[in-house]
Amino acid sequence: MSASKYNYALTFTDVIPDNVSAVREWVQQDRSSFDWSPFARVVAELENNNCVNEPSSSTYINRHGNGASTAENVEARLREKLVDFAVADVTAPRCGIPGDTQYDIVSAHFVFESCADPSDPLSWSV
Repeated sequence: MSASKYNYALTFTDVIPDNVSAVREWVQQDRSSFDWSPFARVVAELENNNCVNEPSSSTYINRHGNGASTAENVEARLREKLVDFAVADVTAPRCGIPGDTQYDIVSAHFVFESCADPSDPLSWSV
């Protein structure tokens, strides 16, 4: 969510196809999608309390008002910036994502920990 404040476009990937589908449904505002508003409220509070460094005006990308952040504008900003979705395969070159797009930021949360066998220490080496 926070990354949407600093980027023009975001590509969402996950190793689990259902997770990719769930985020796509949220972007499309499907009524049955997961409710991310509690998390958006926290992001808005952090932005409003100067807990997030404000970028320079040349890199700050905000089409949802220049005033205080709200959960609603954090979610709207993120929905606008999520432009591509893919299922990632961490064992394949480029994680199996087609094309030659280069990304400024790549973030993996708990992916490698989830893919490793905790009973086999050698599975932790990449």
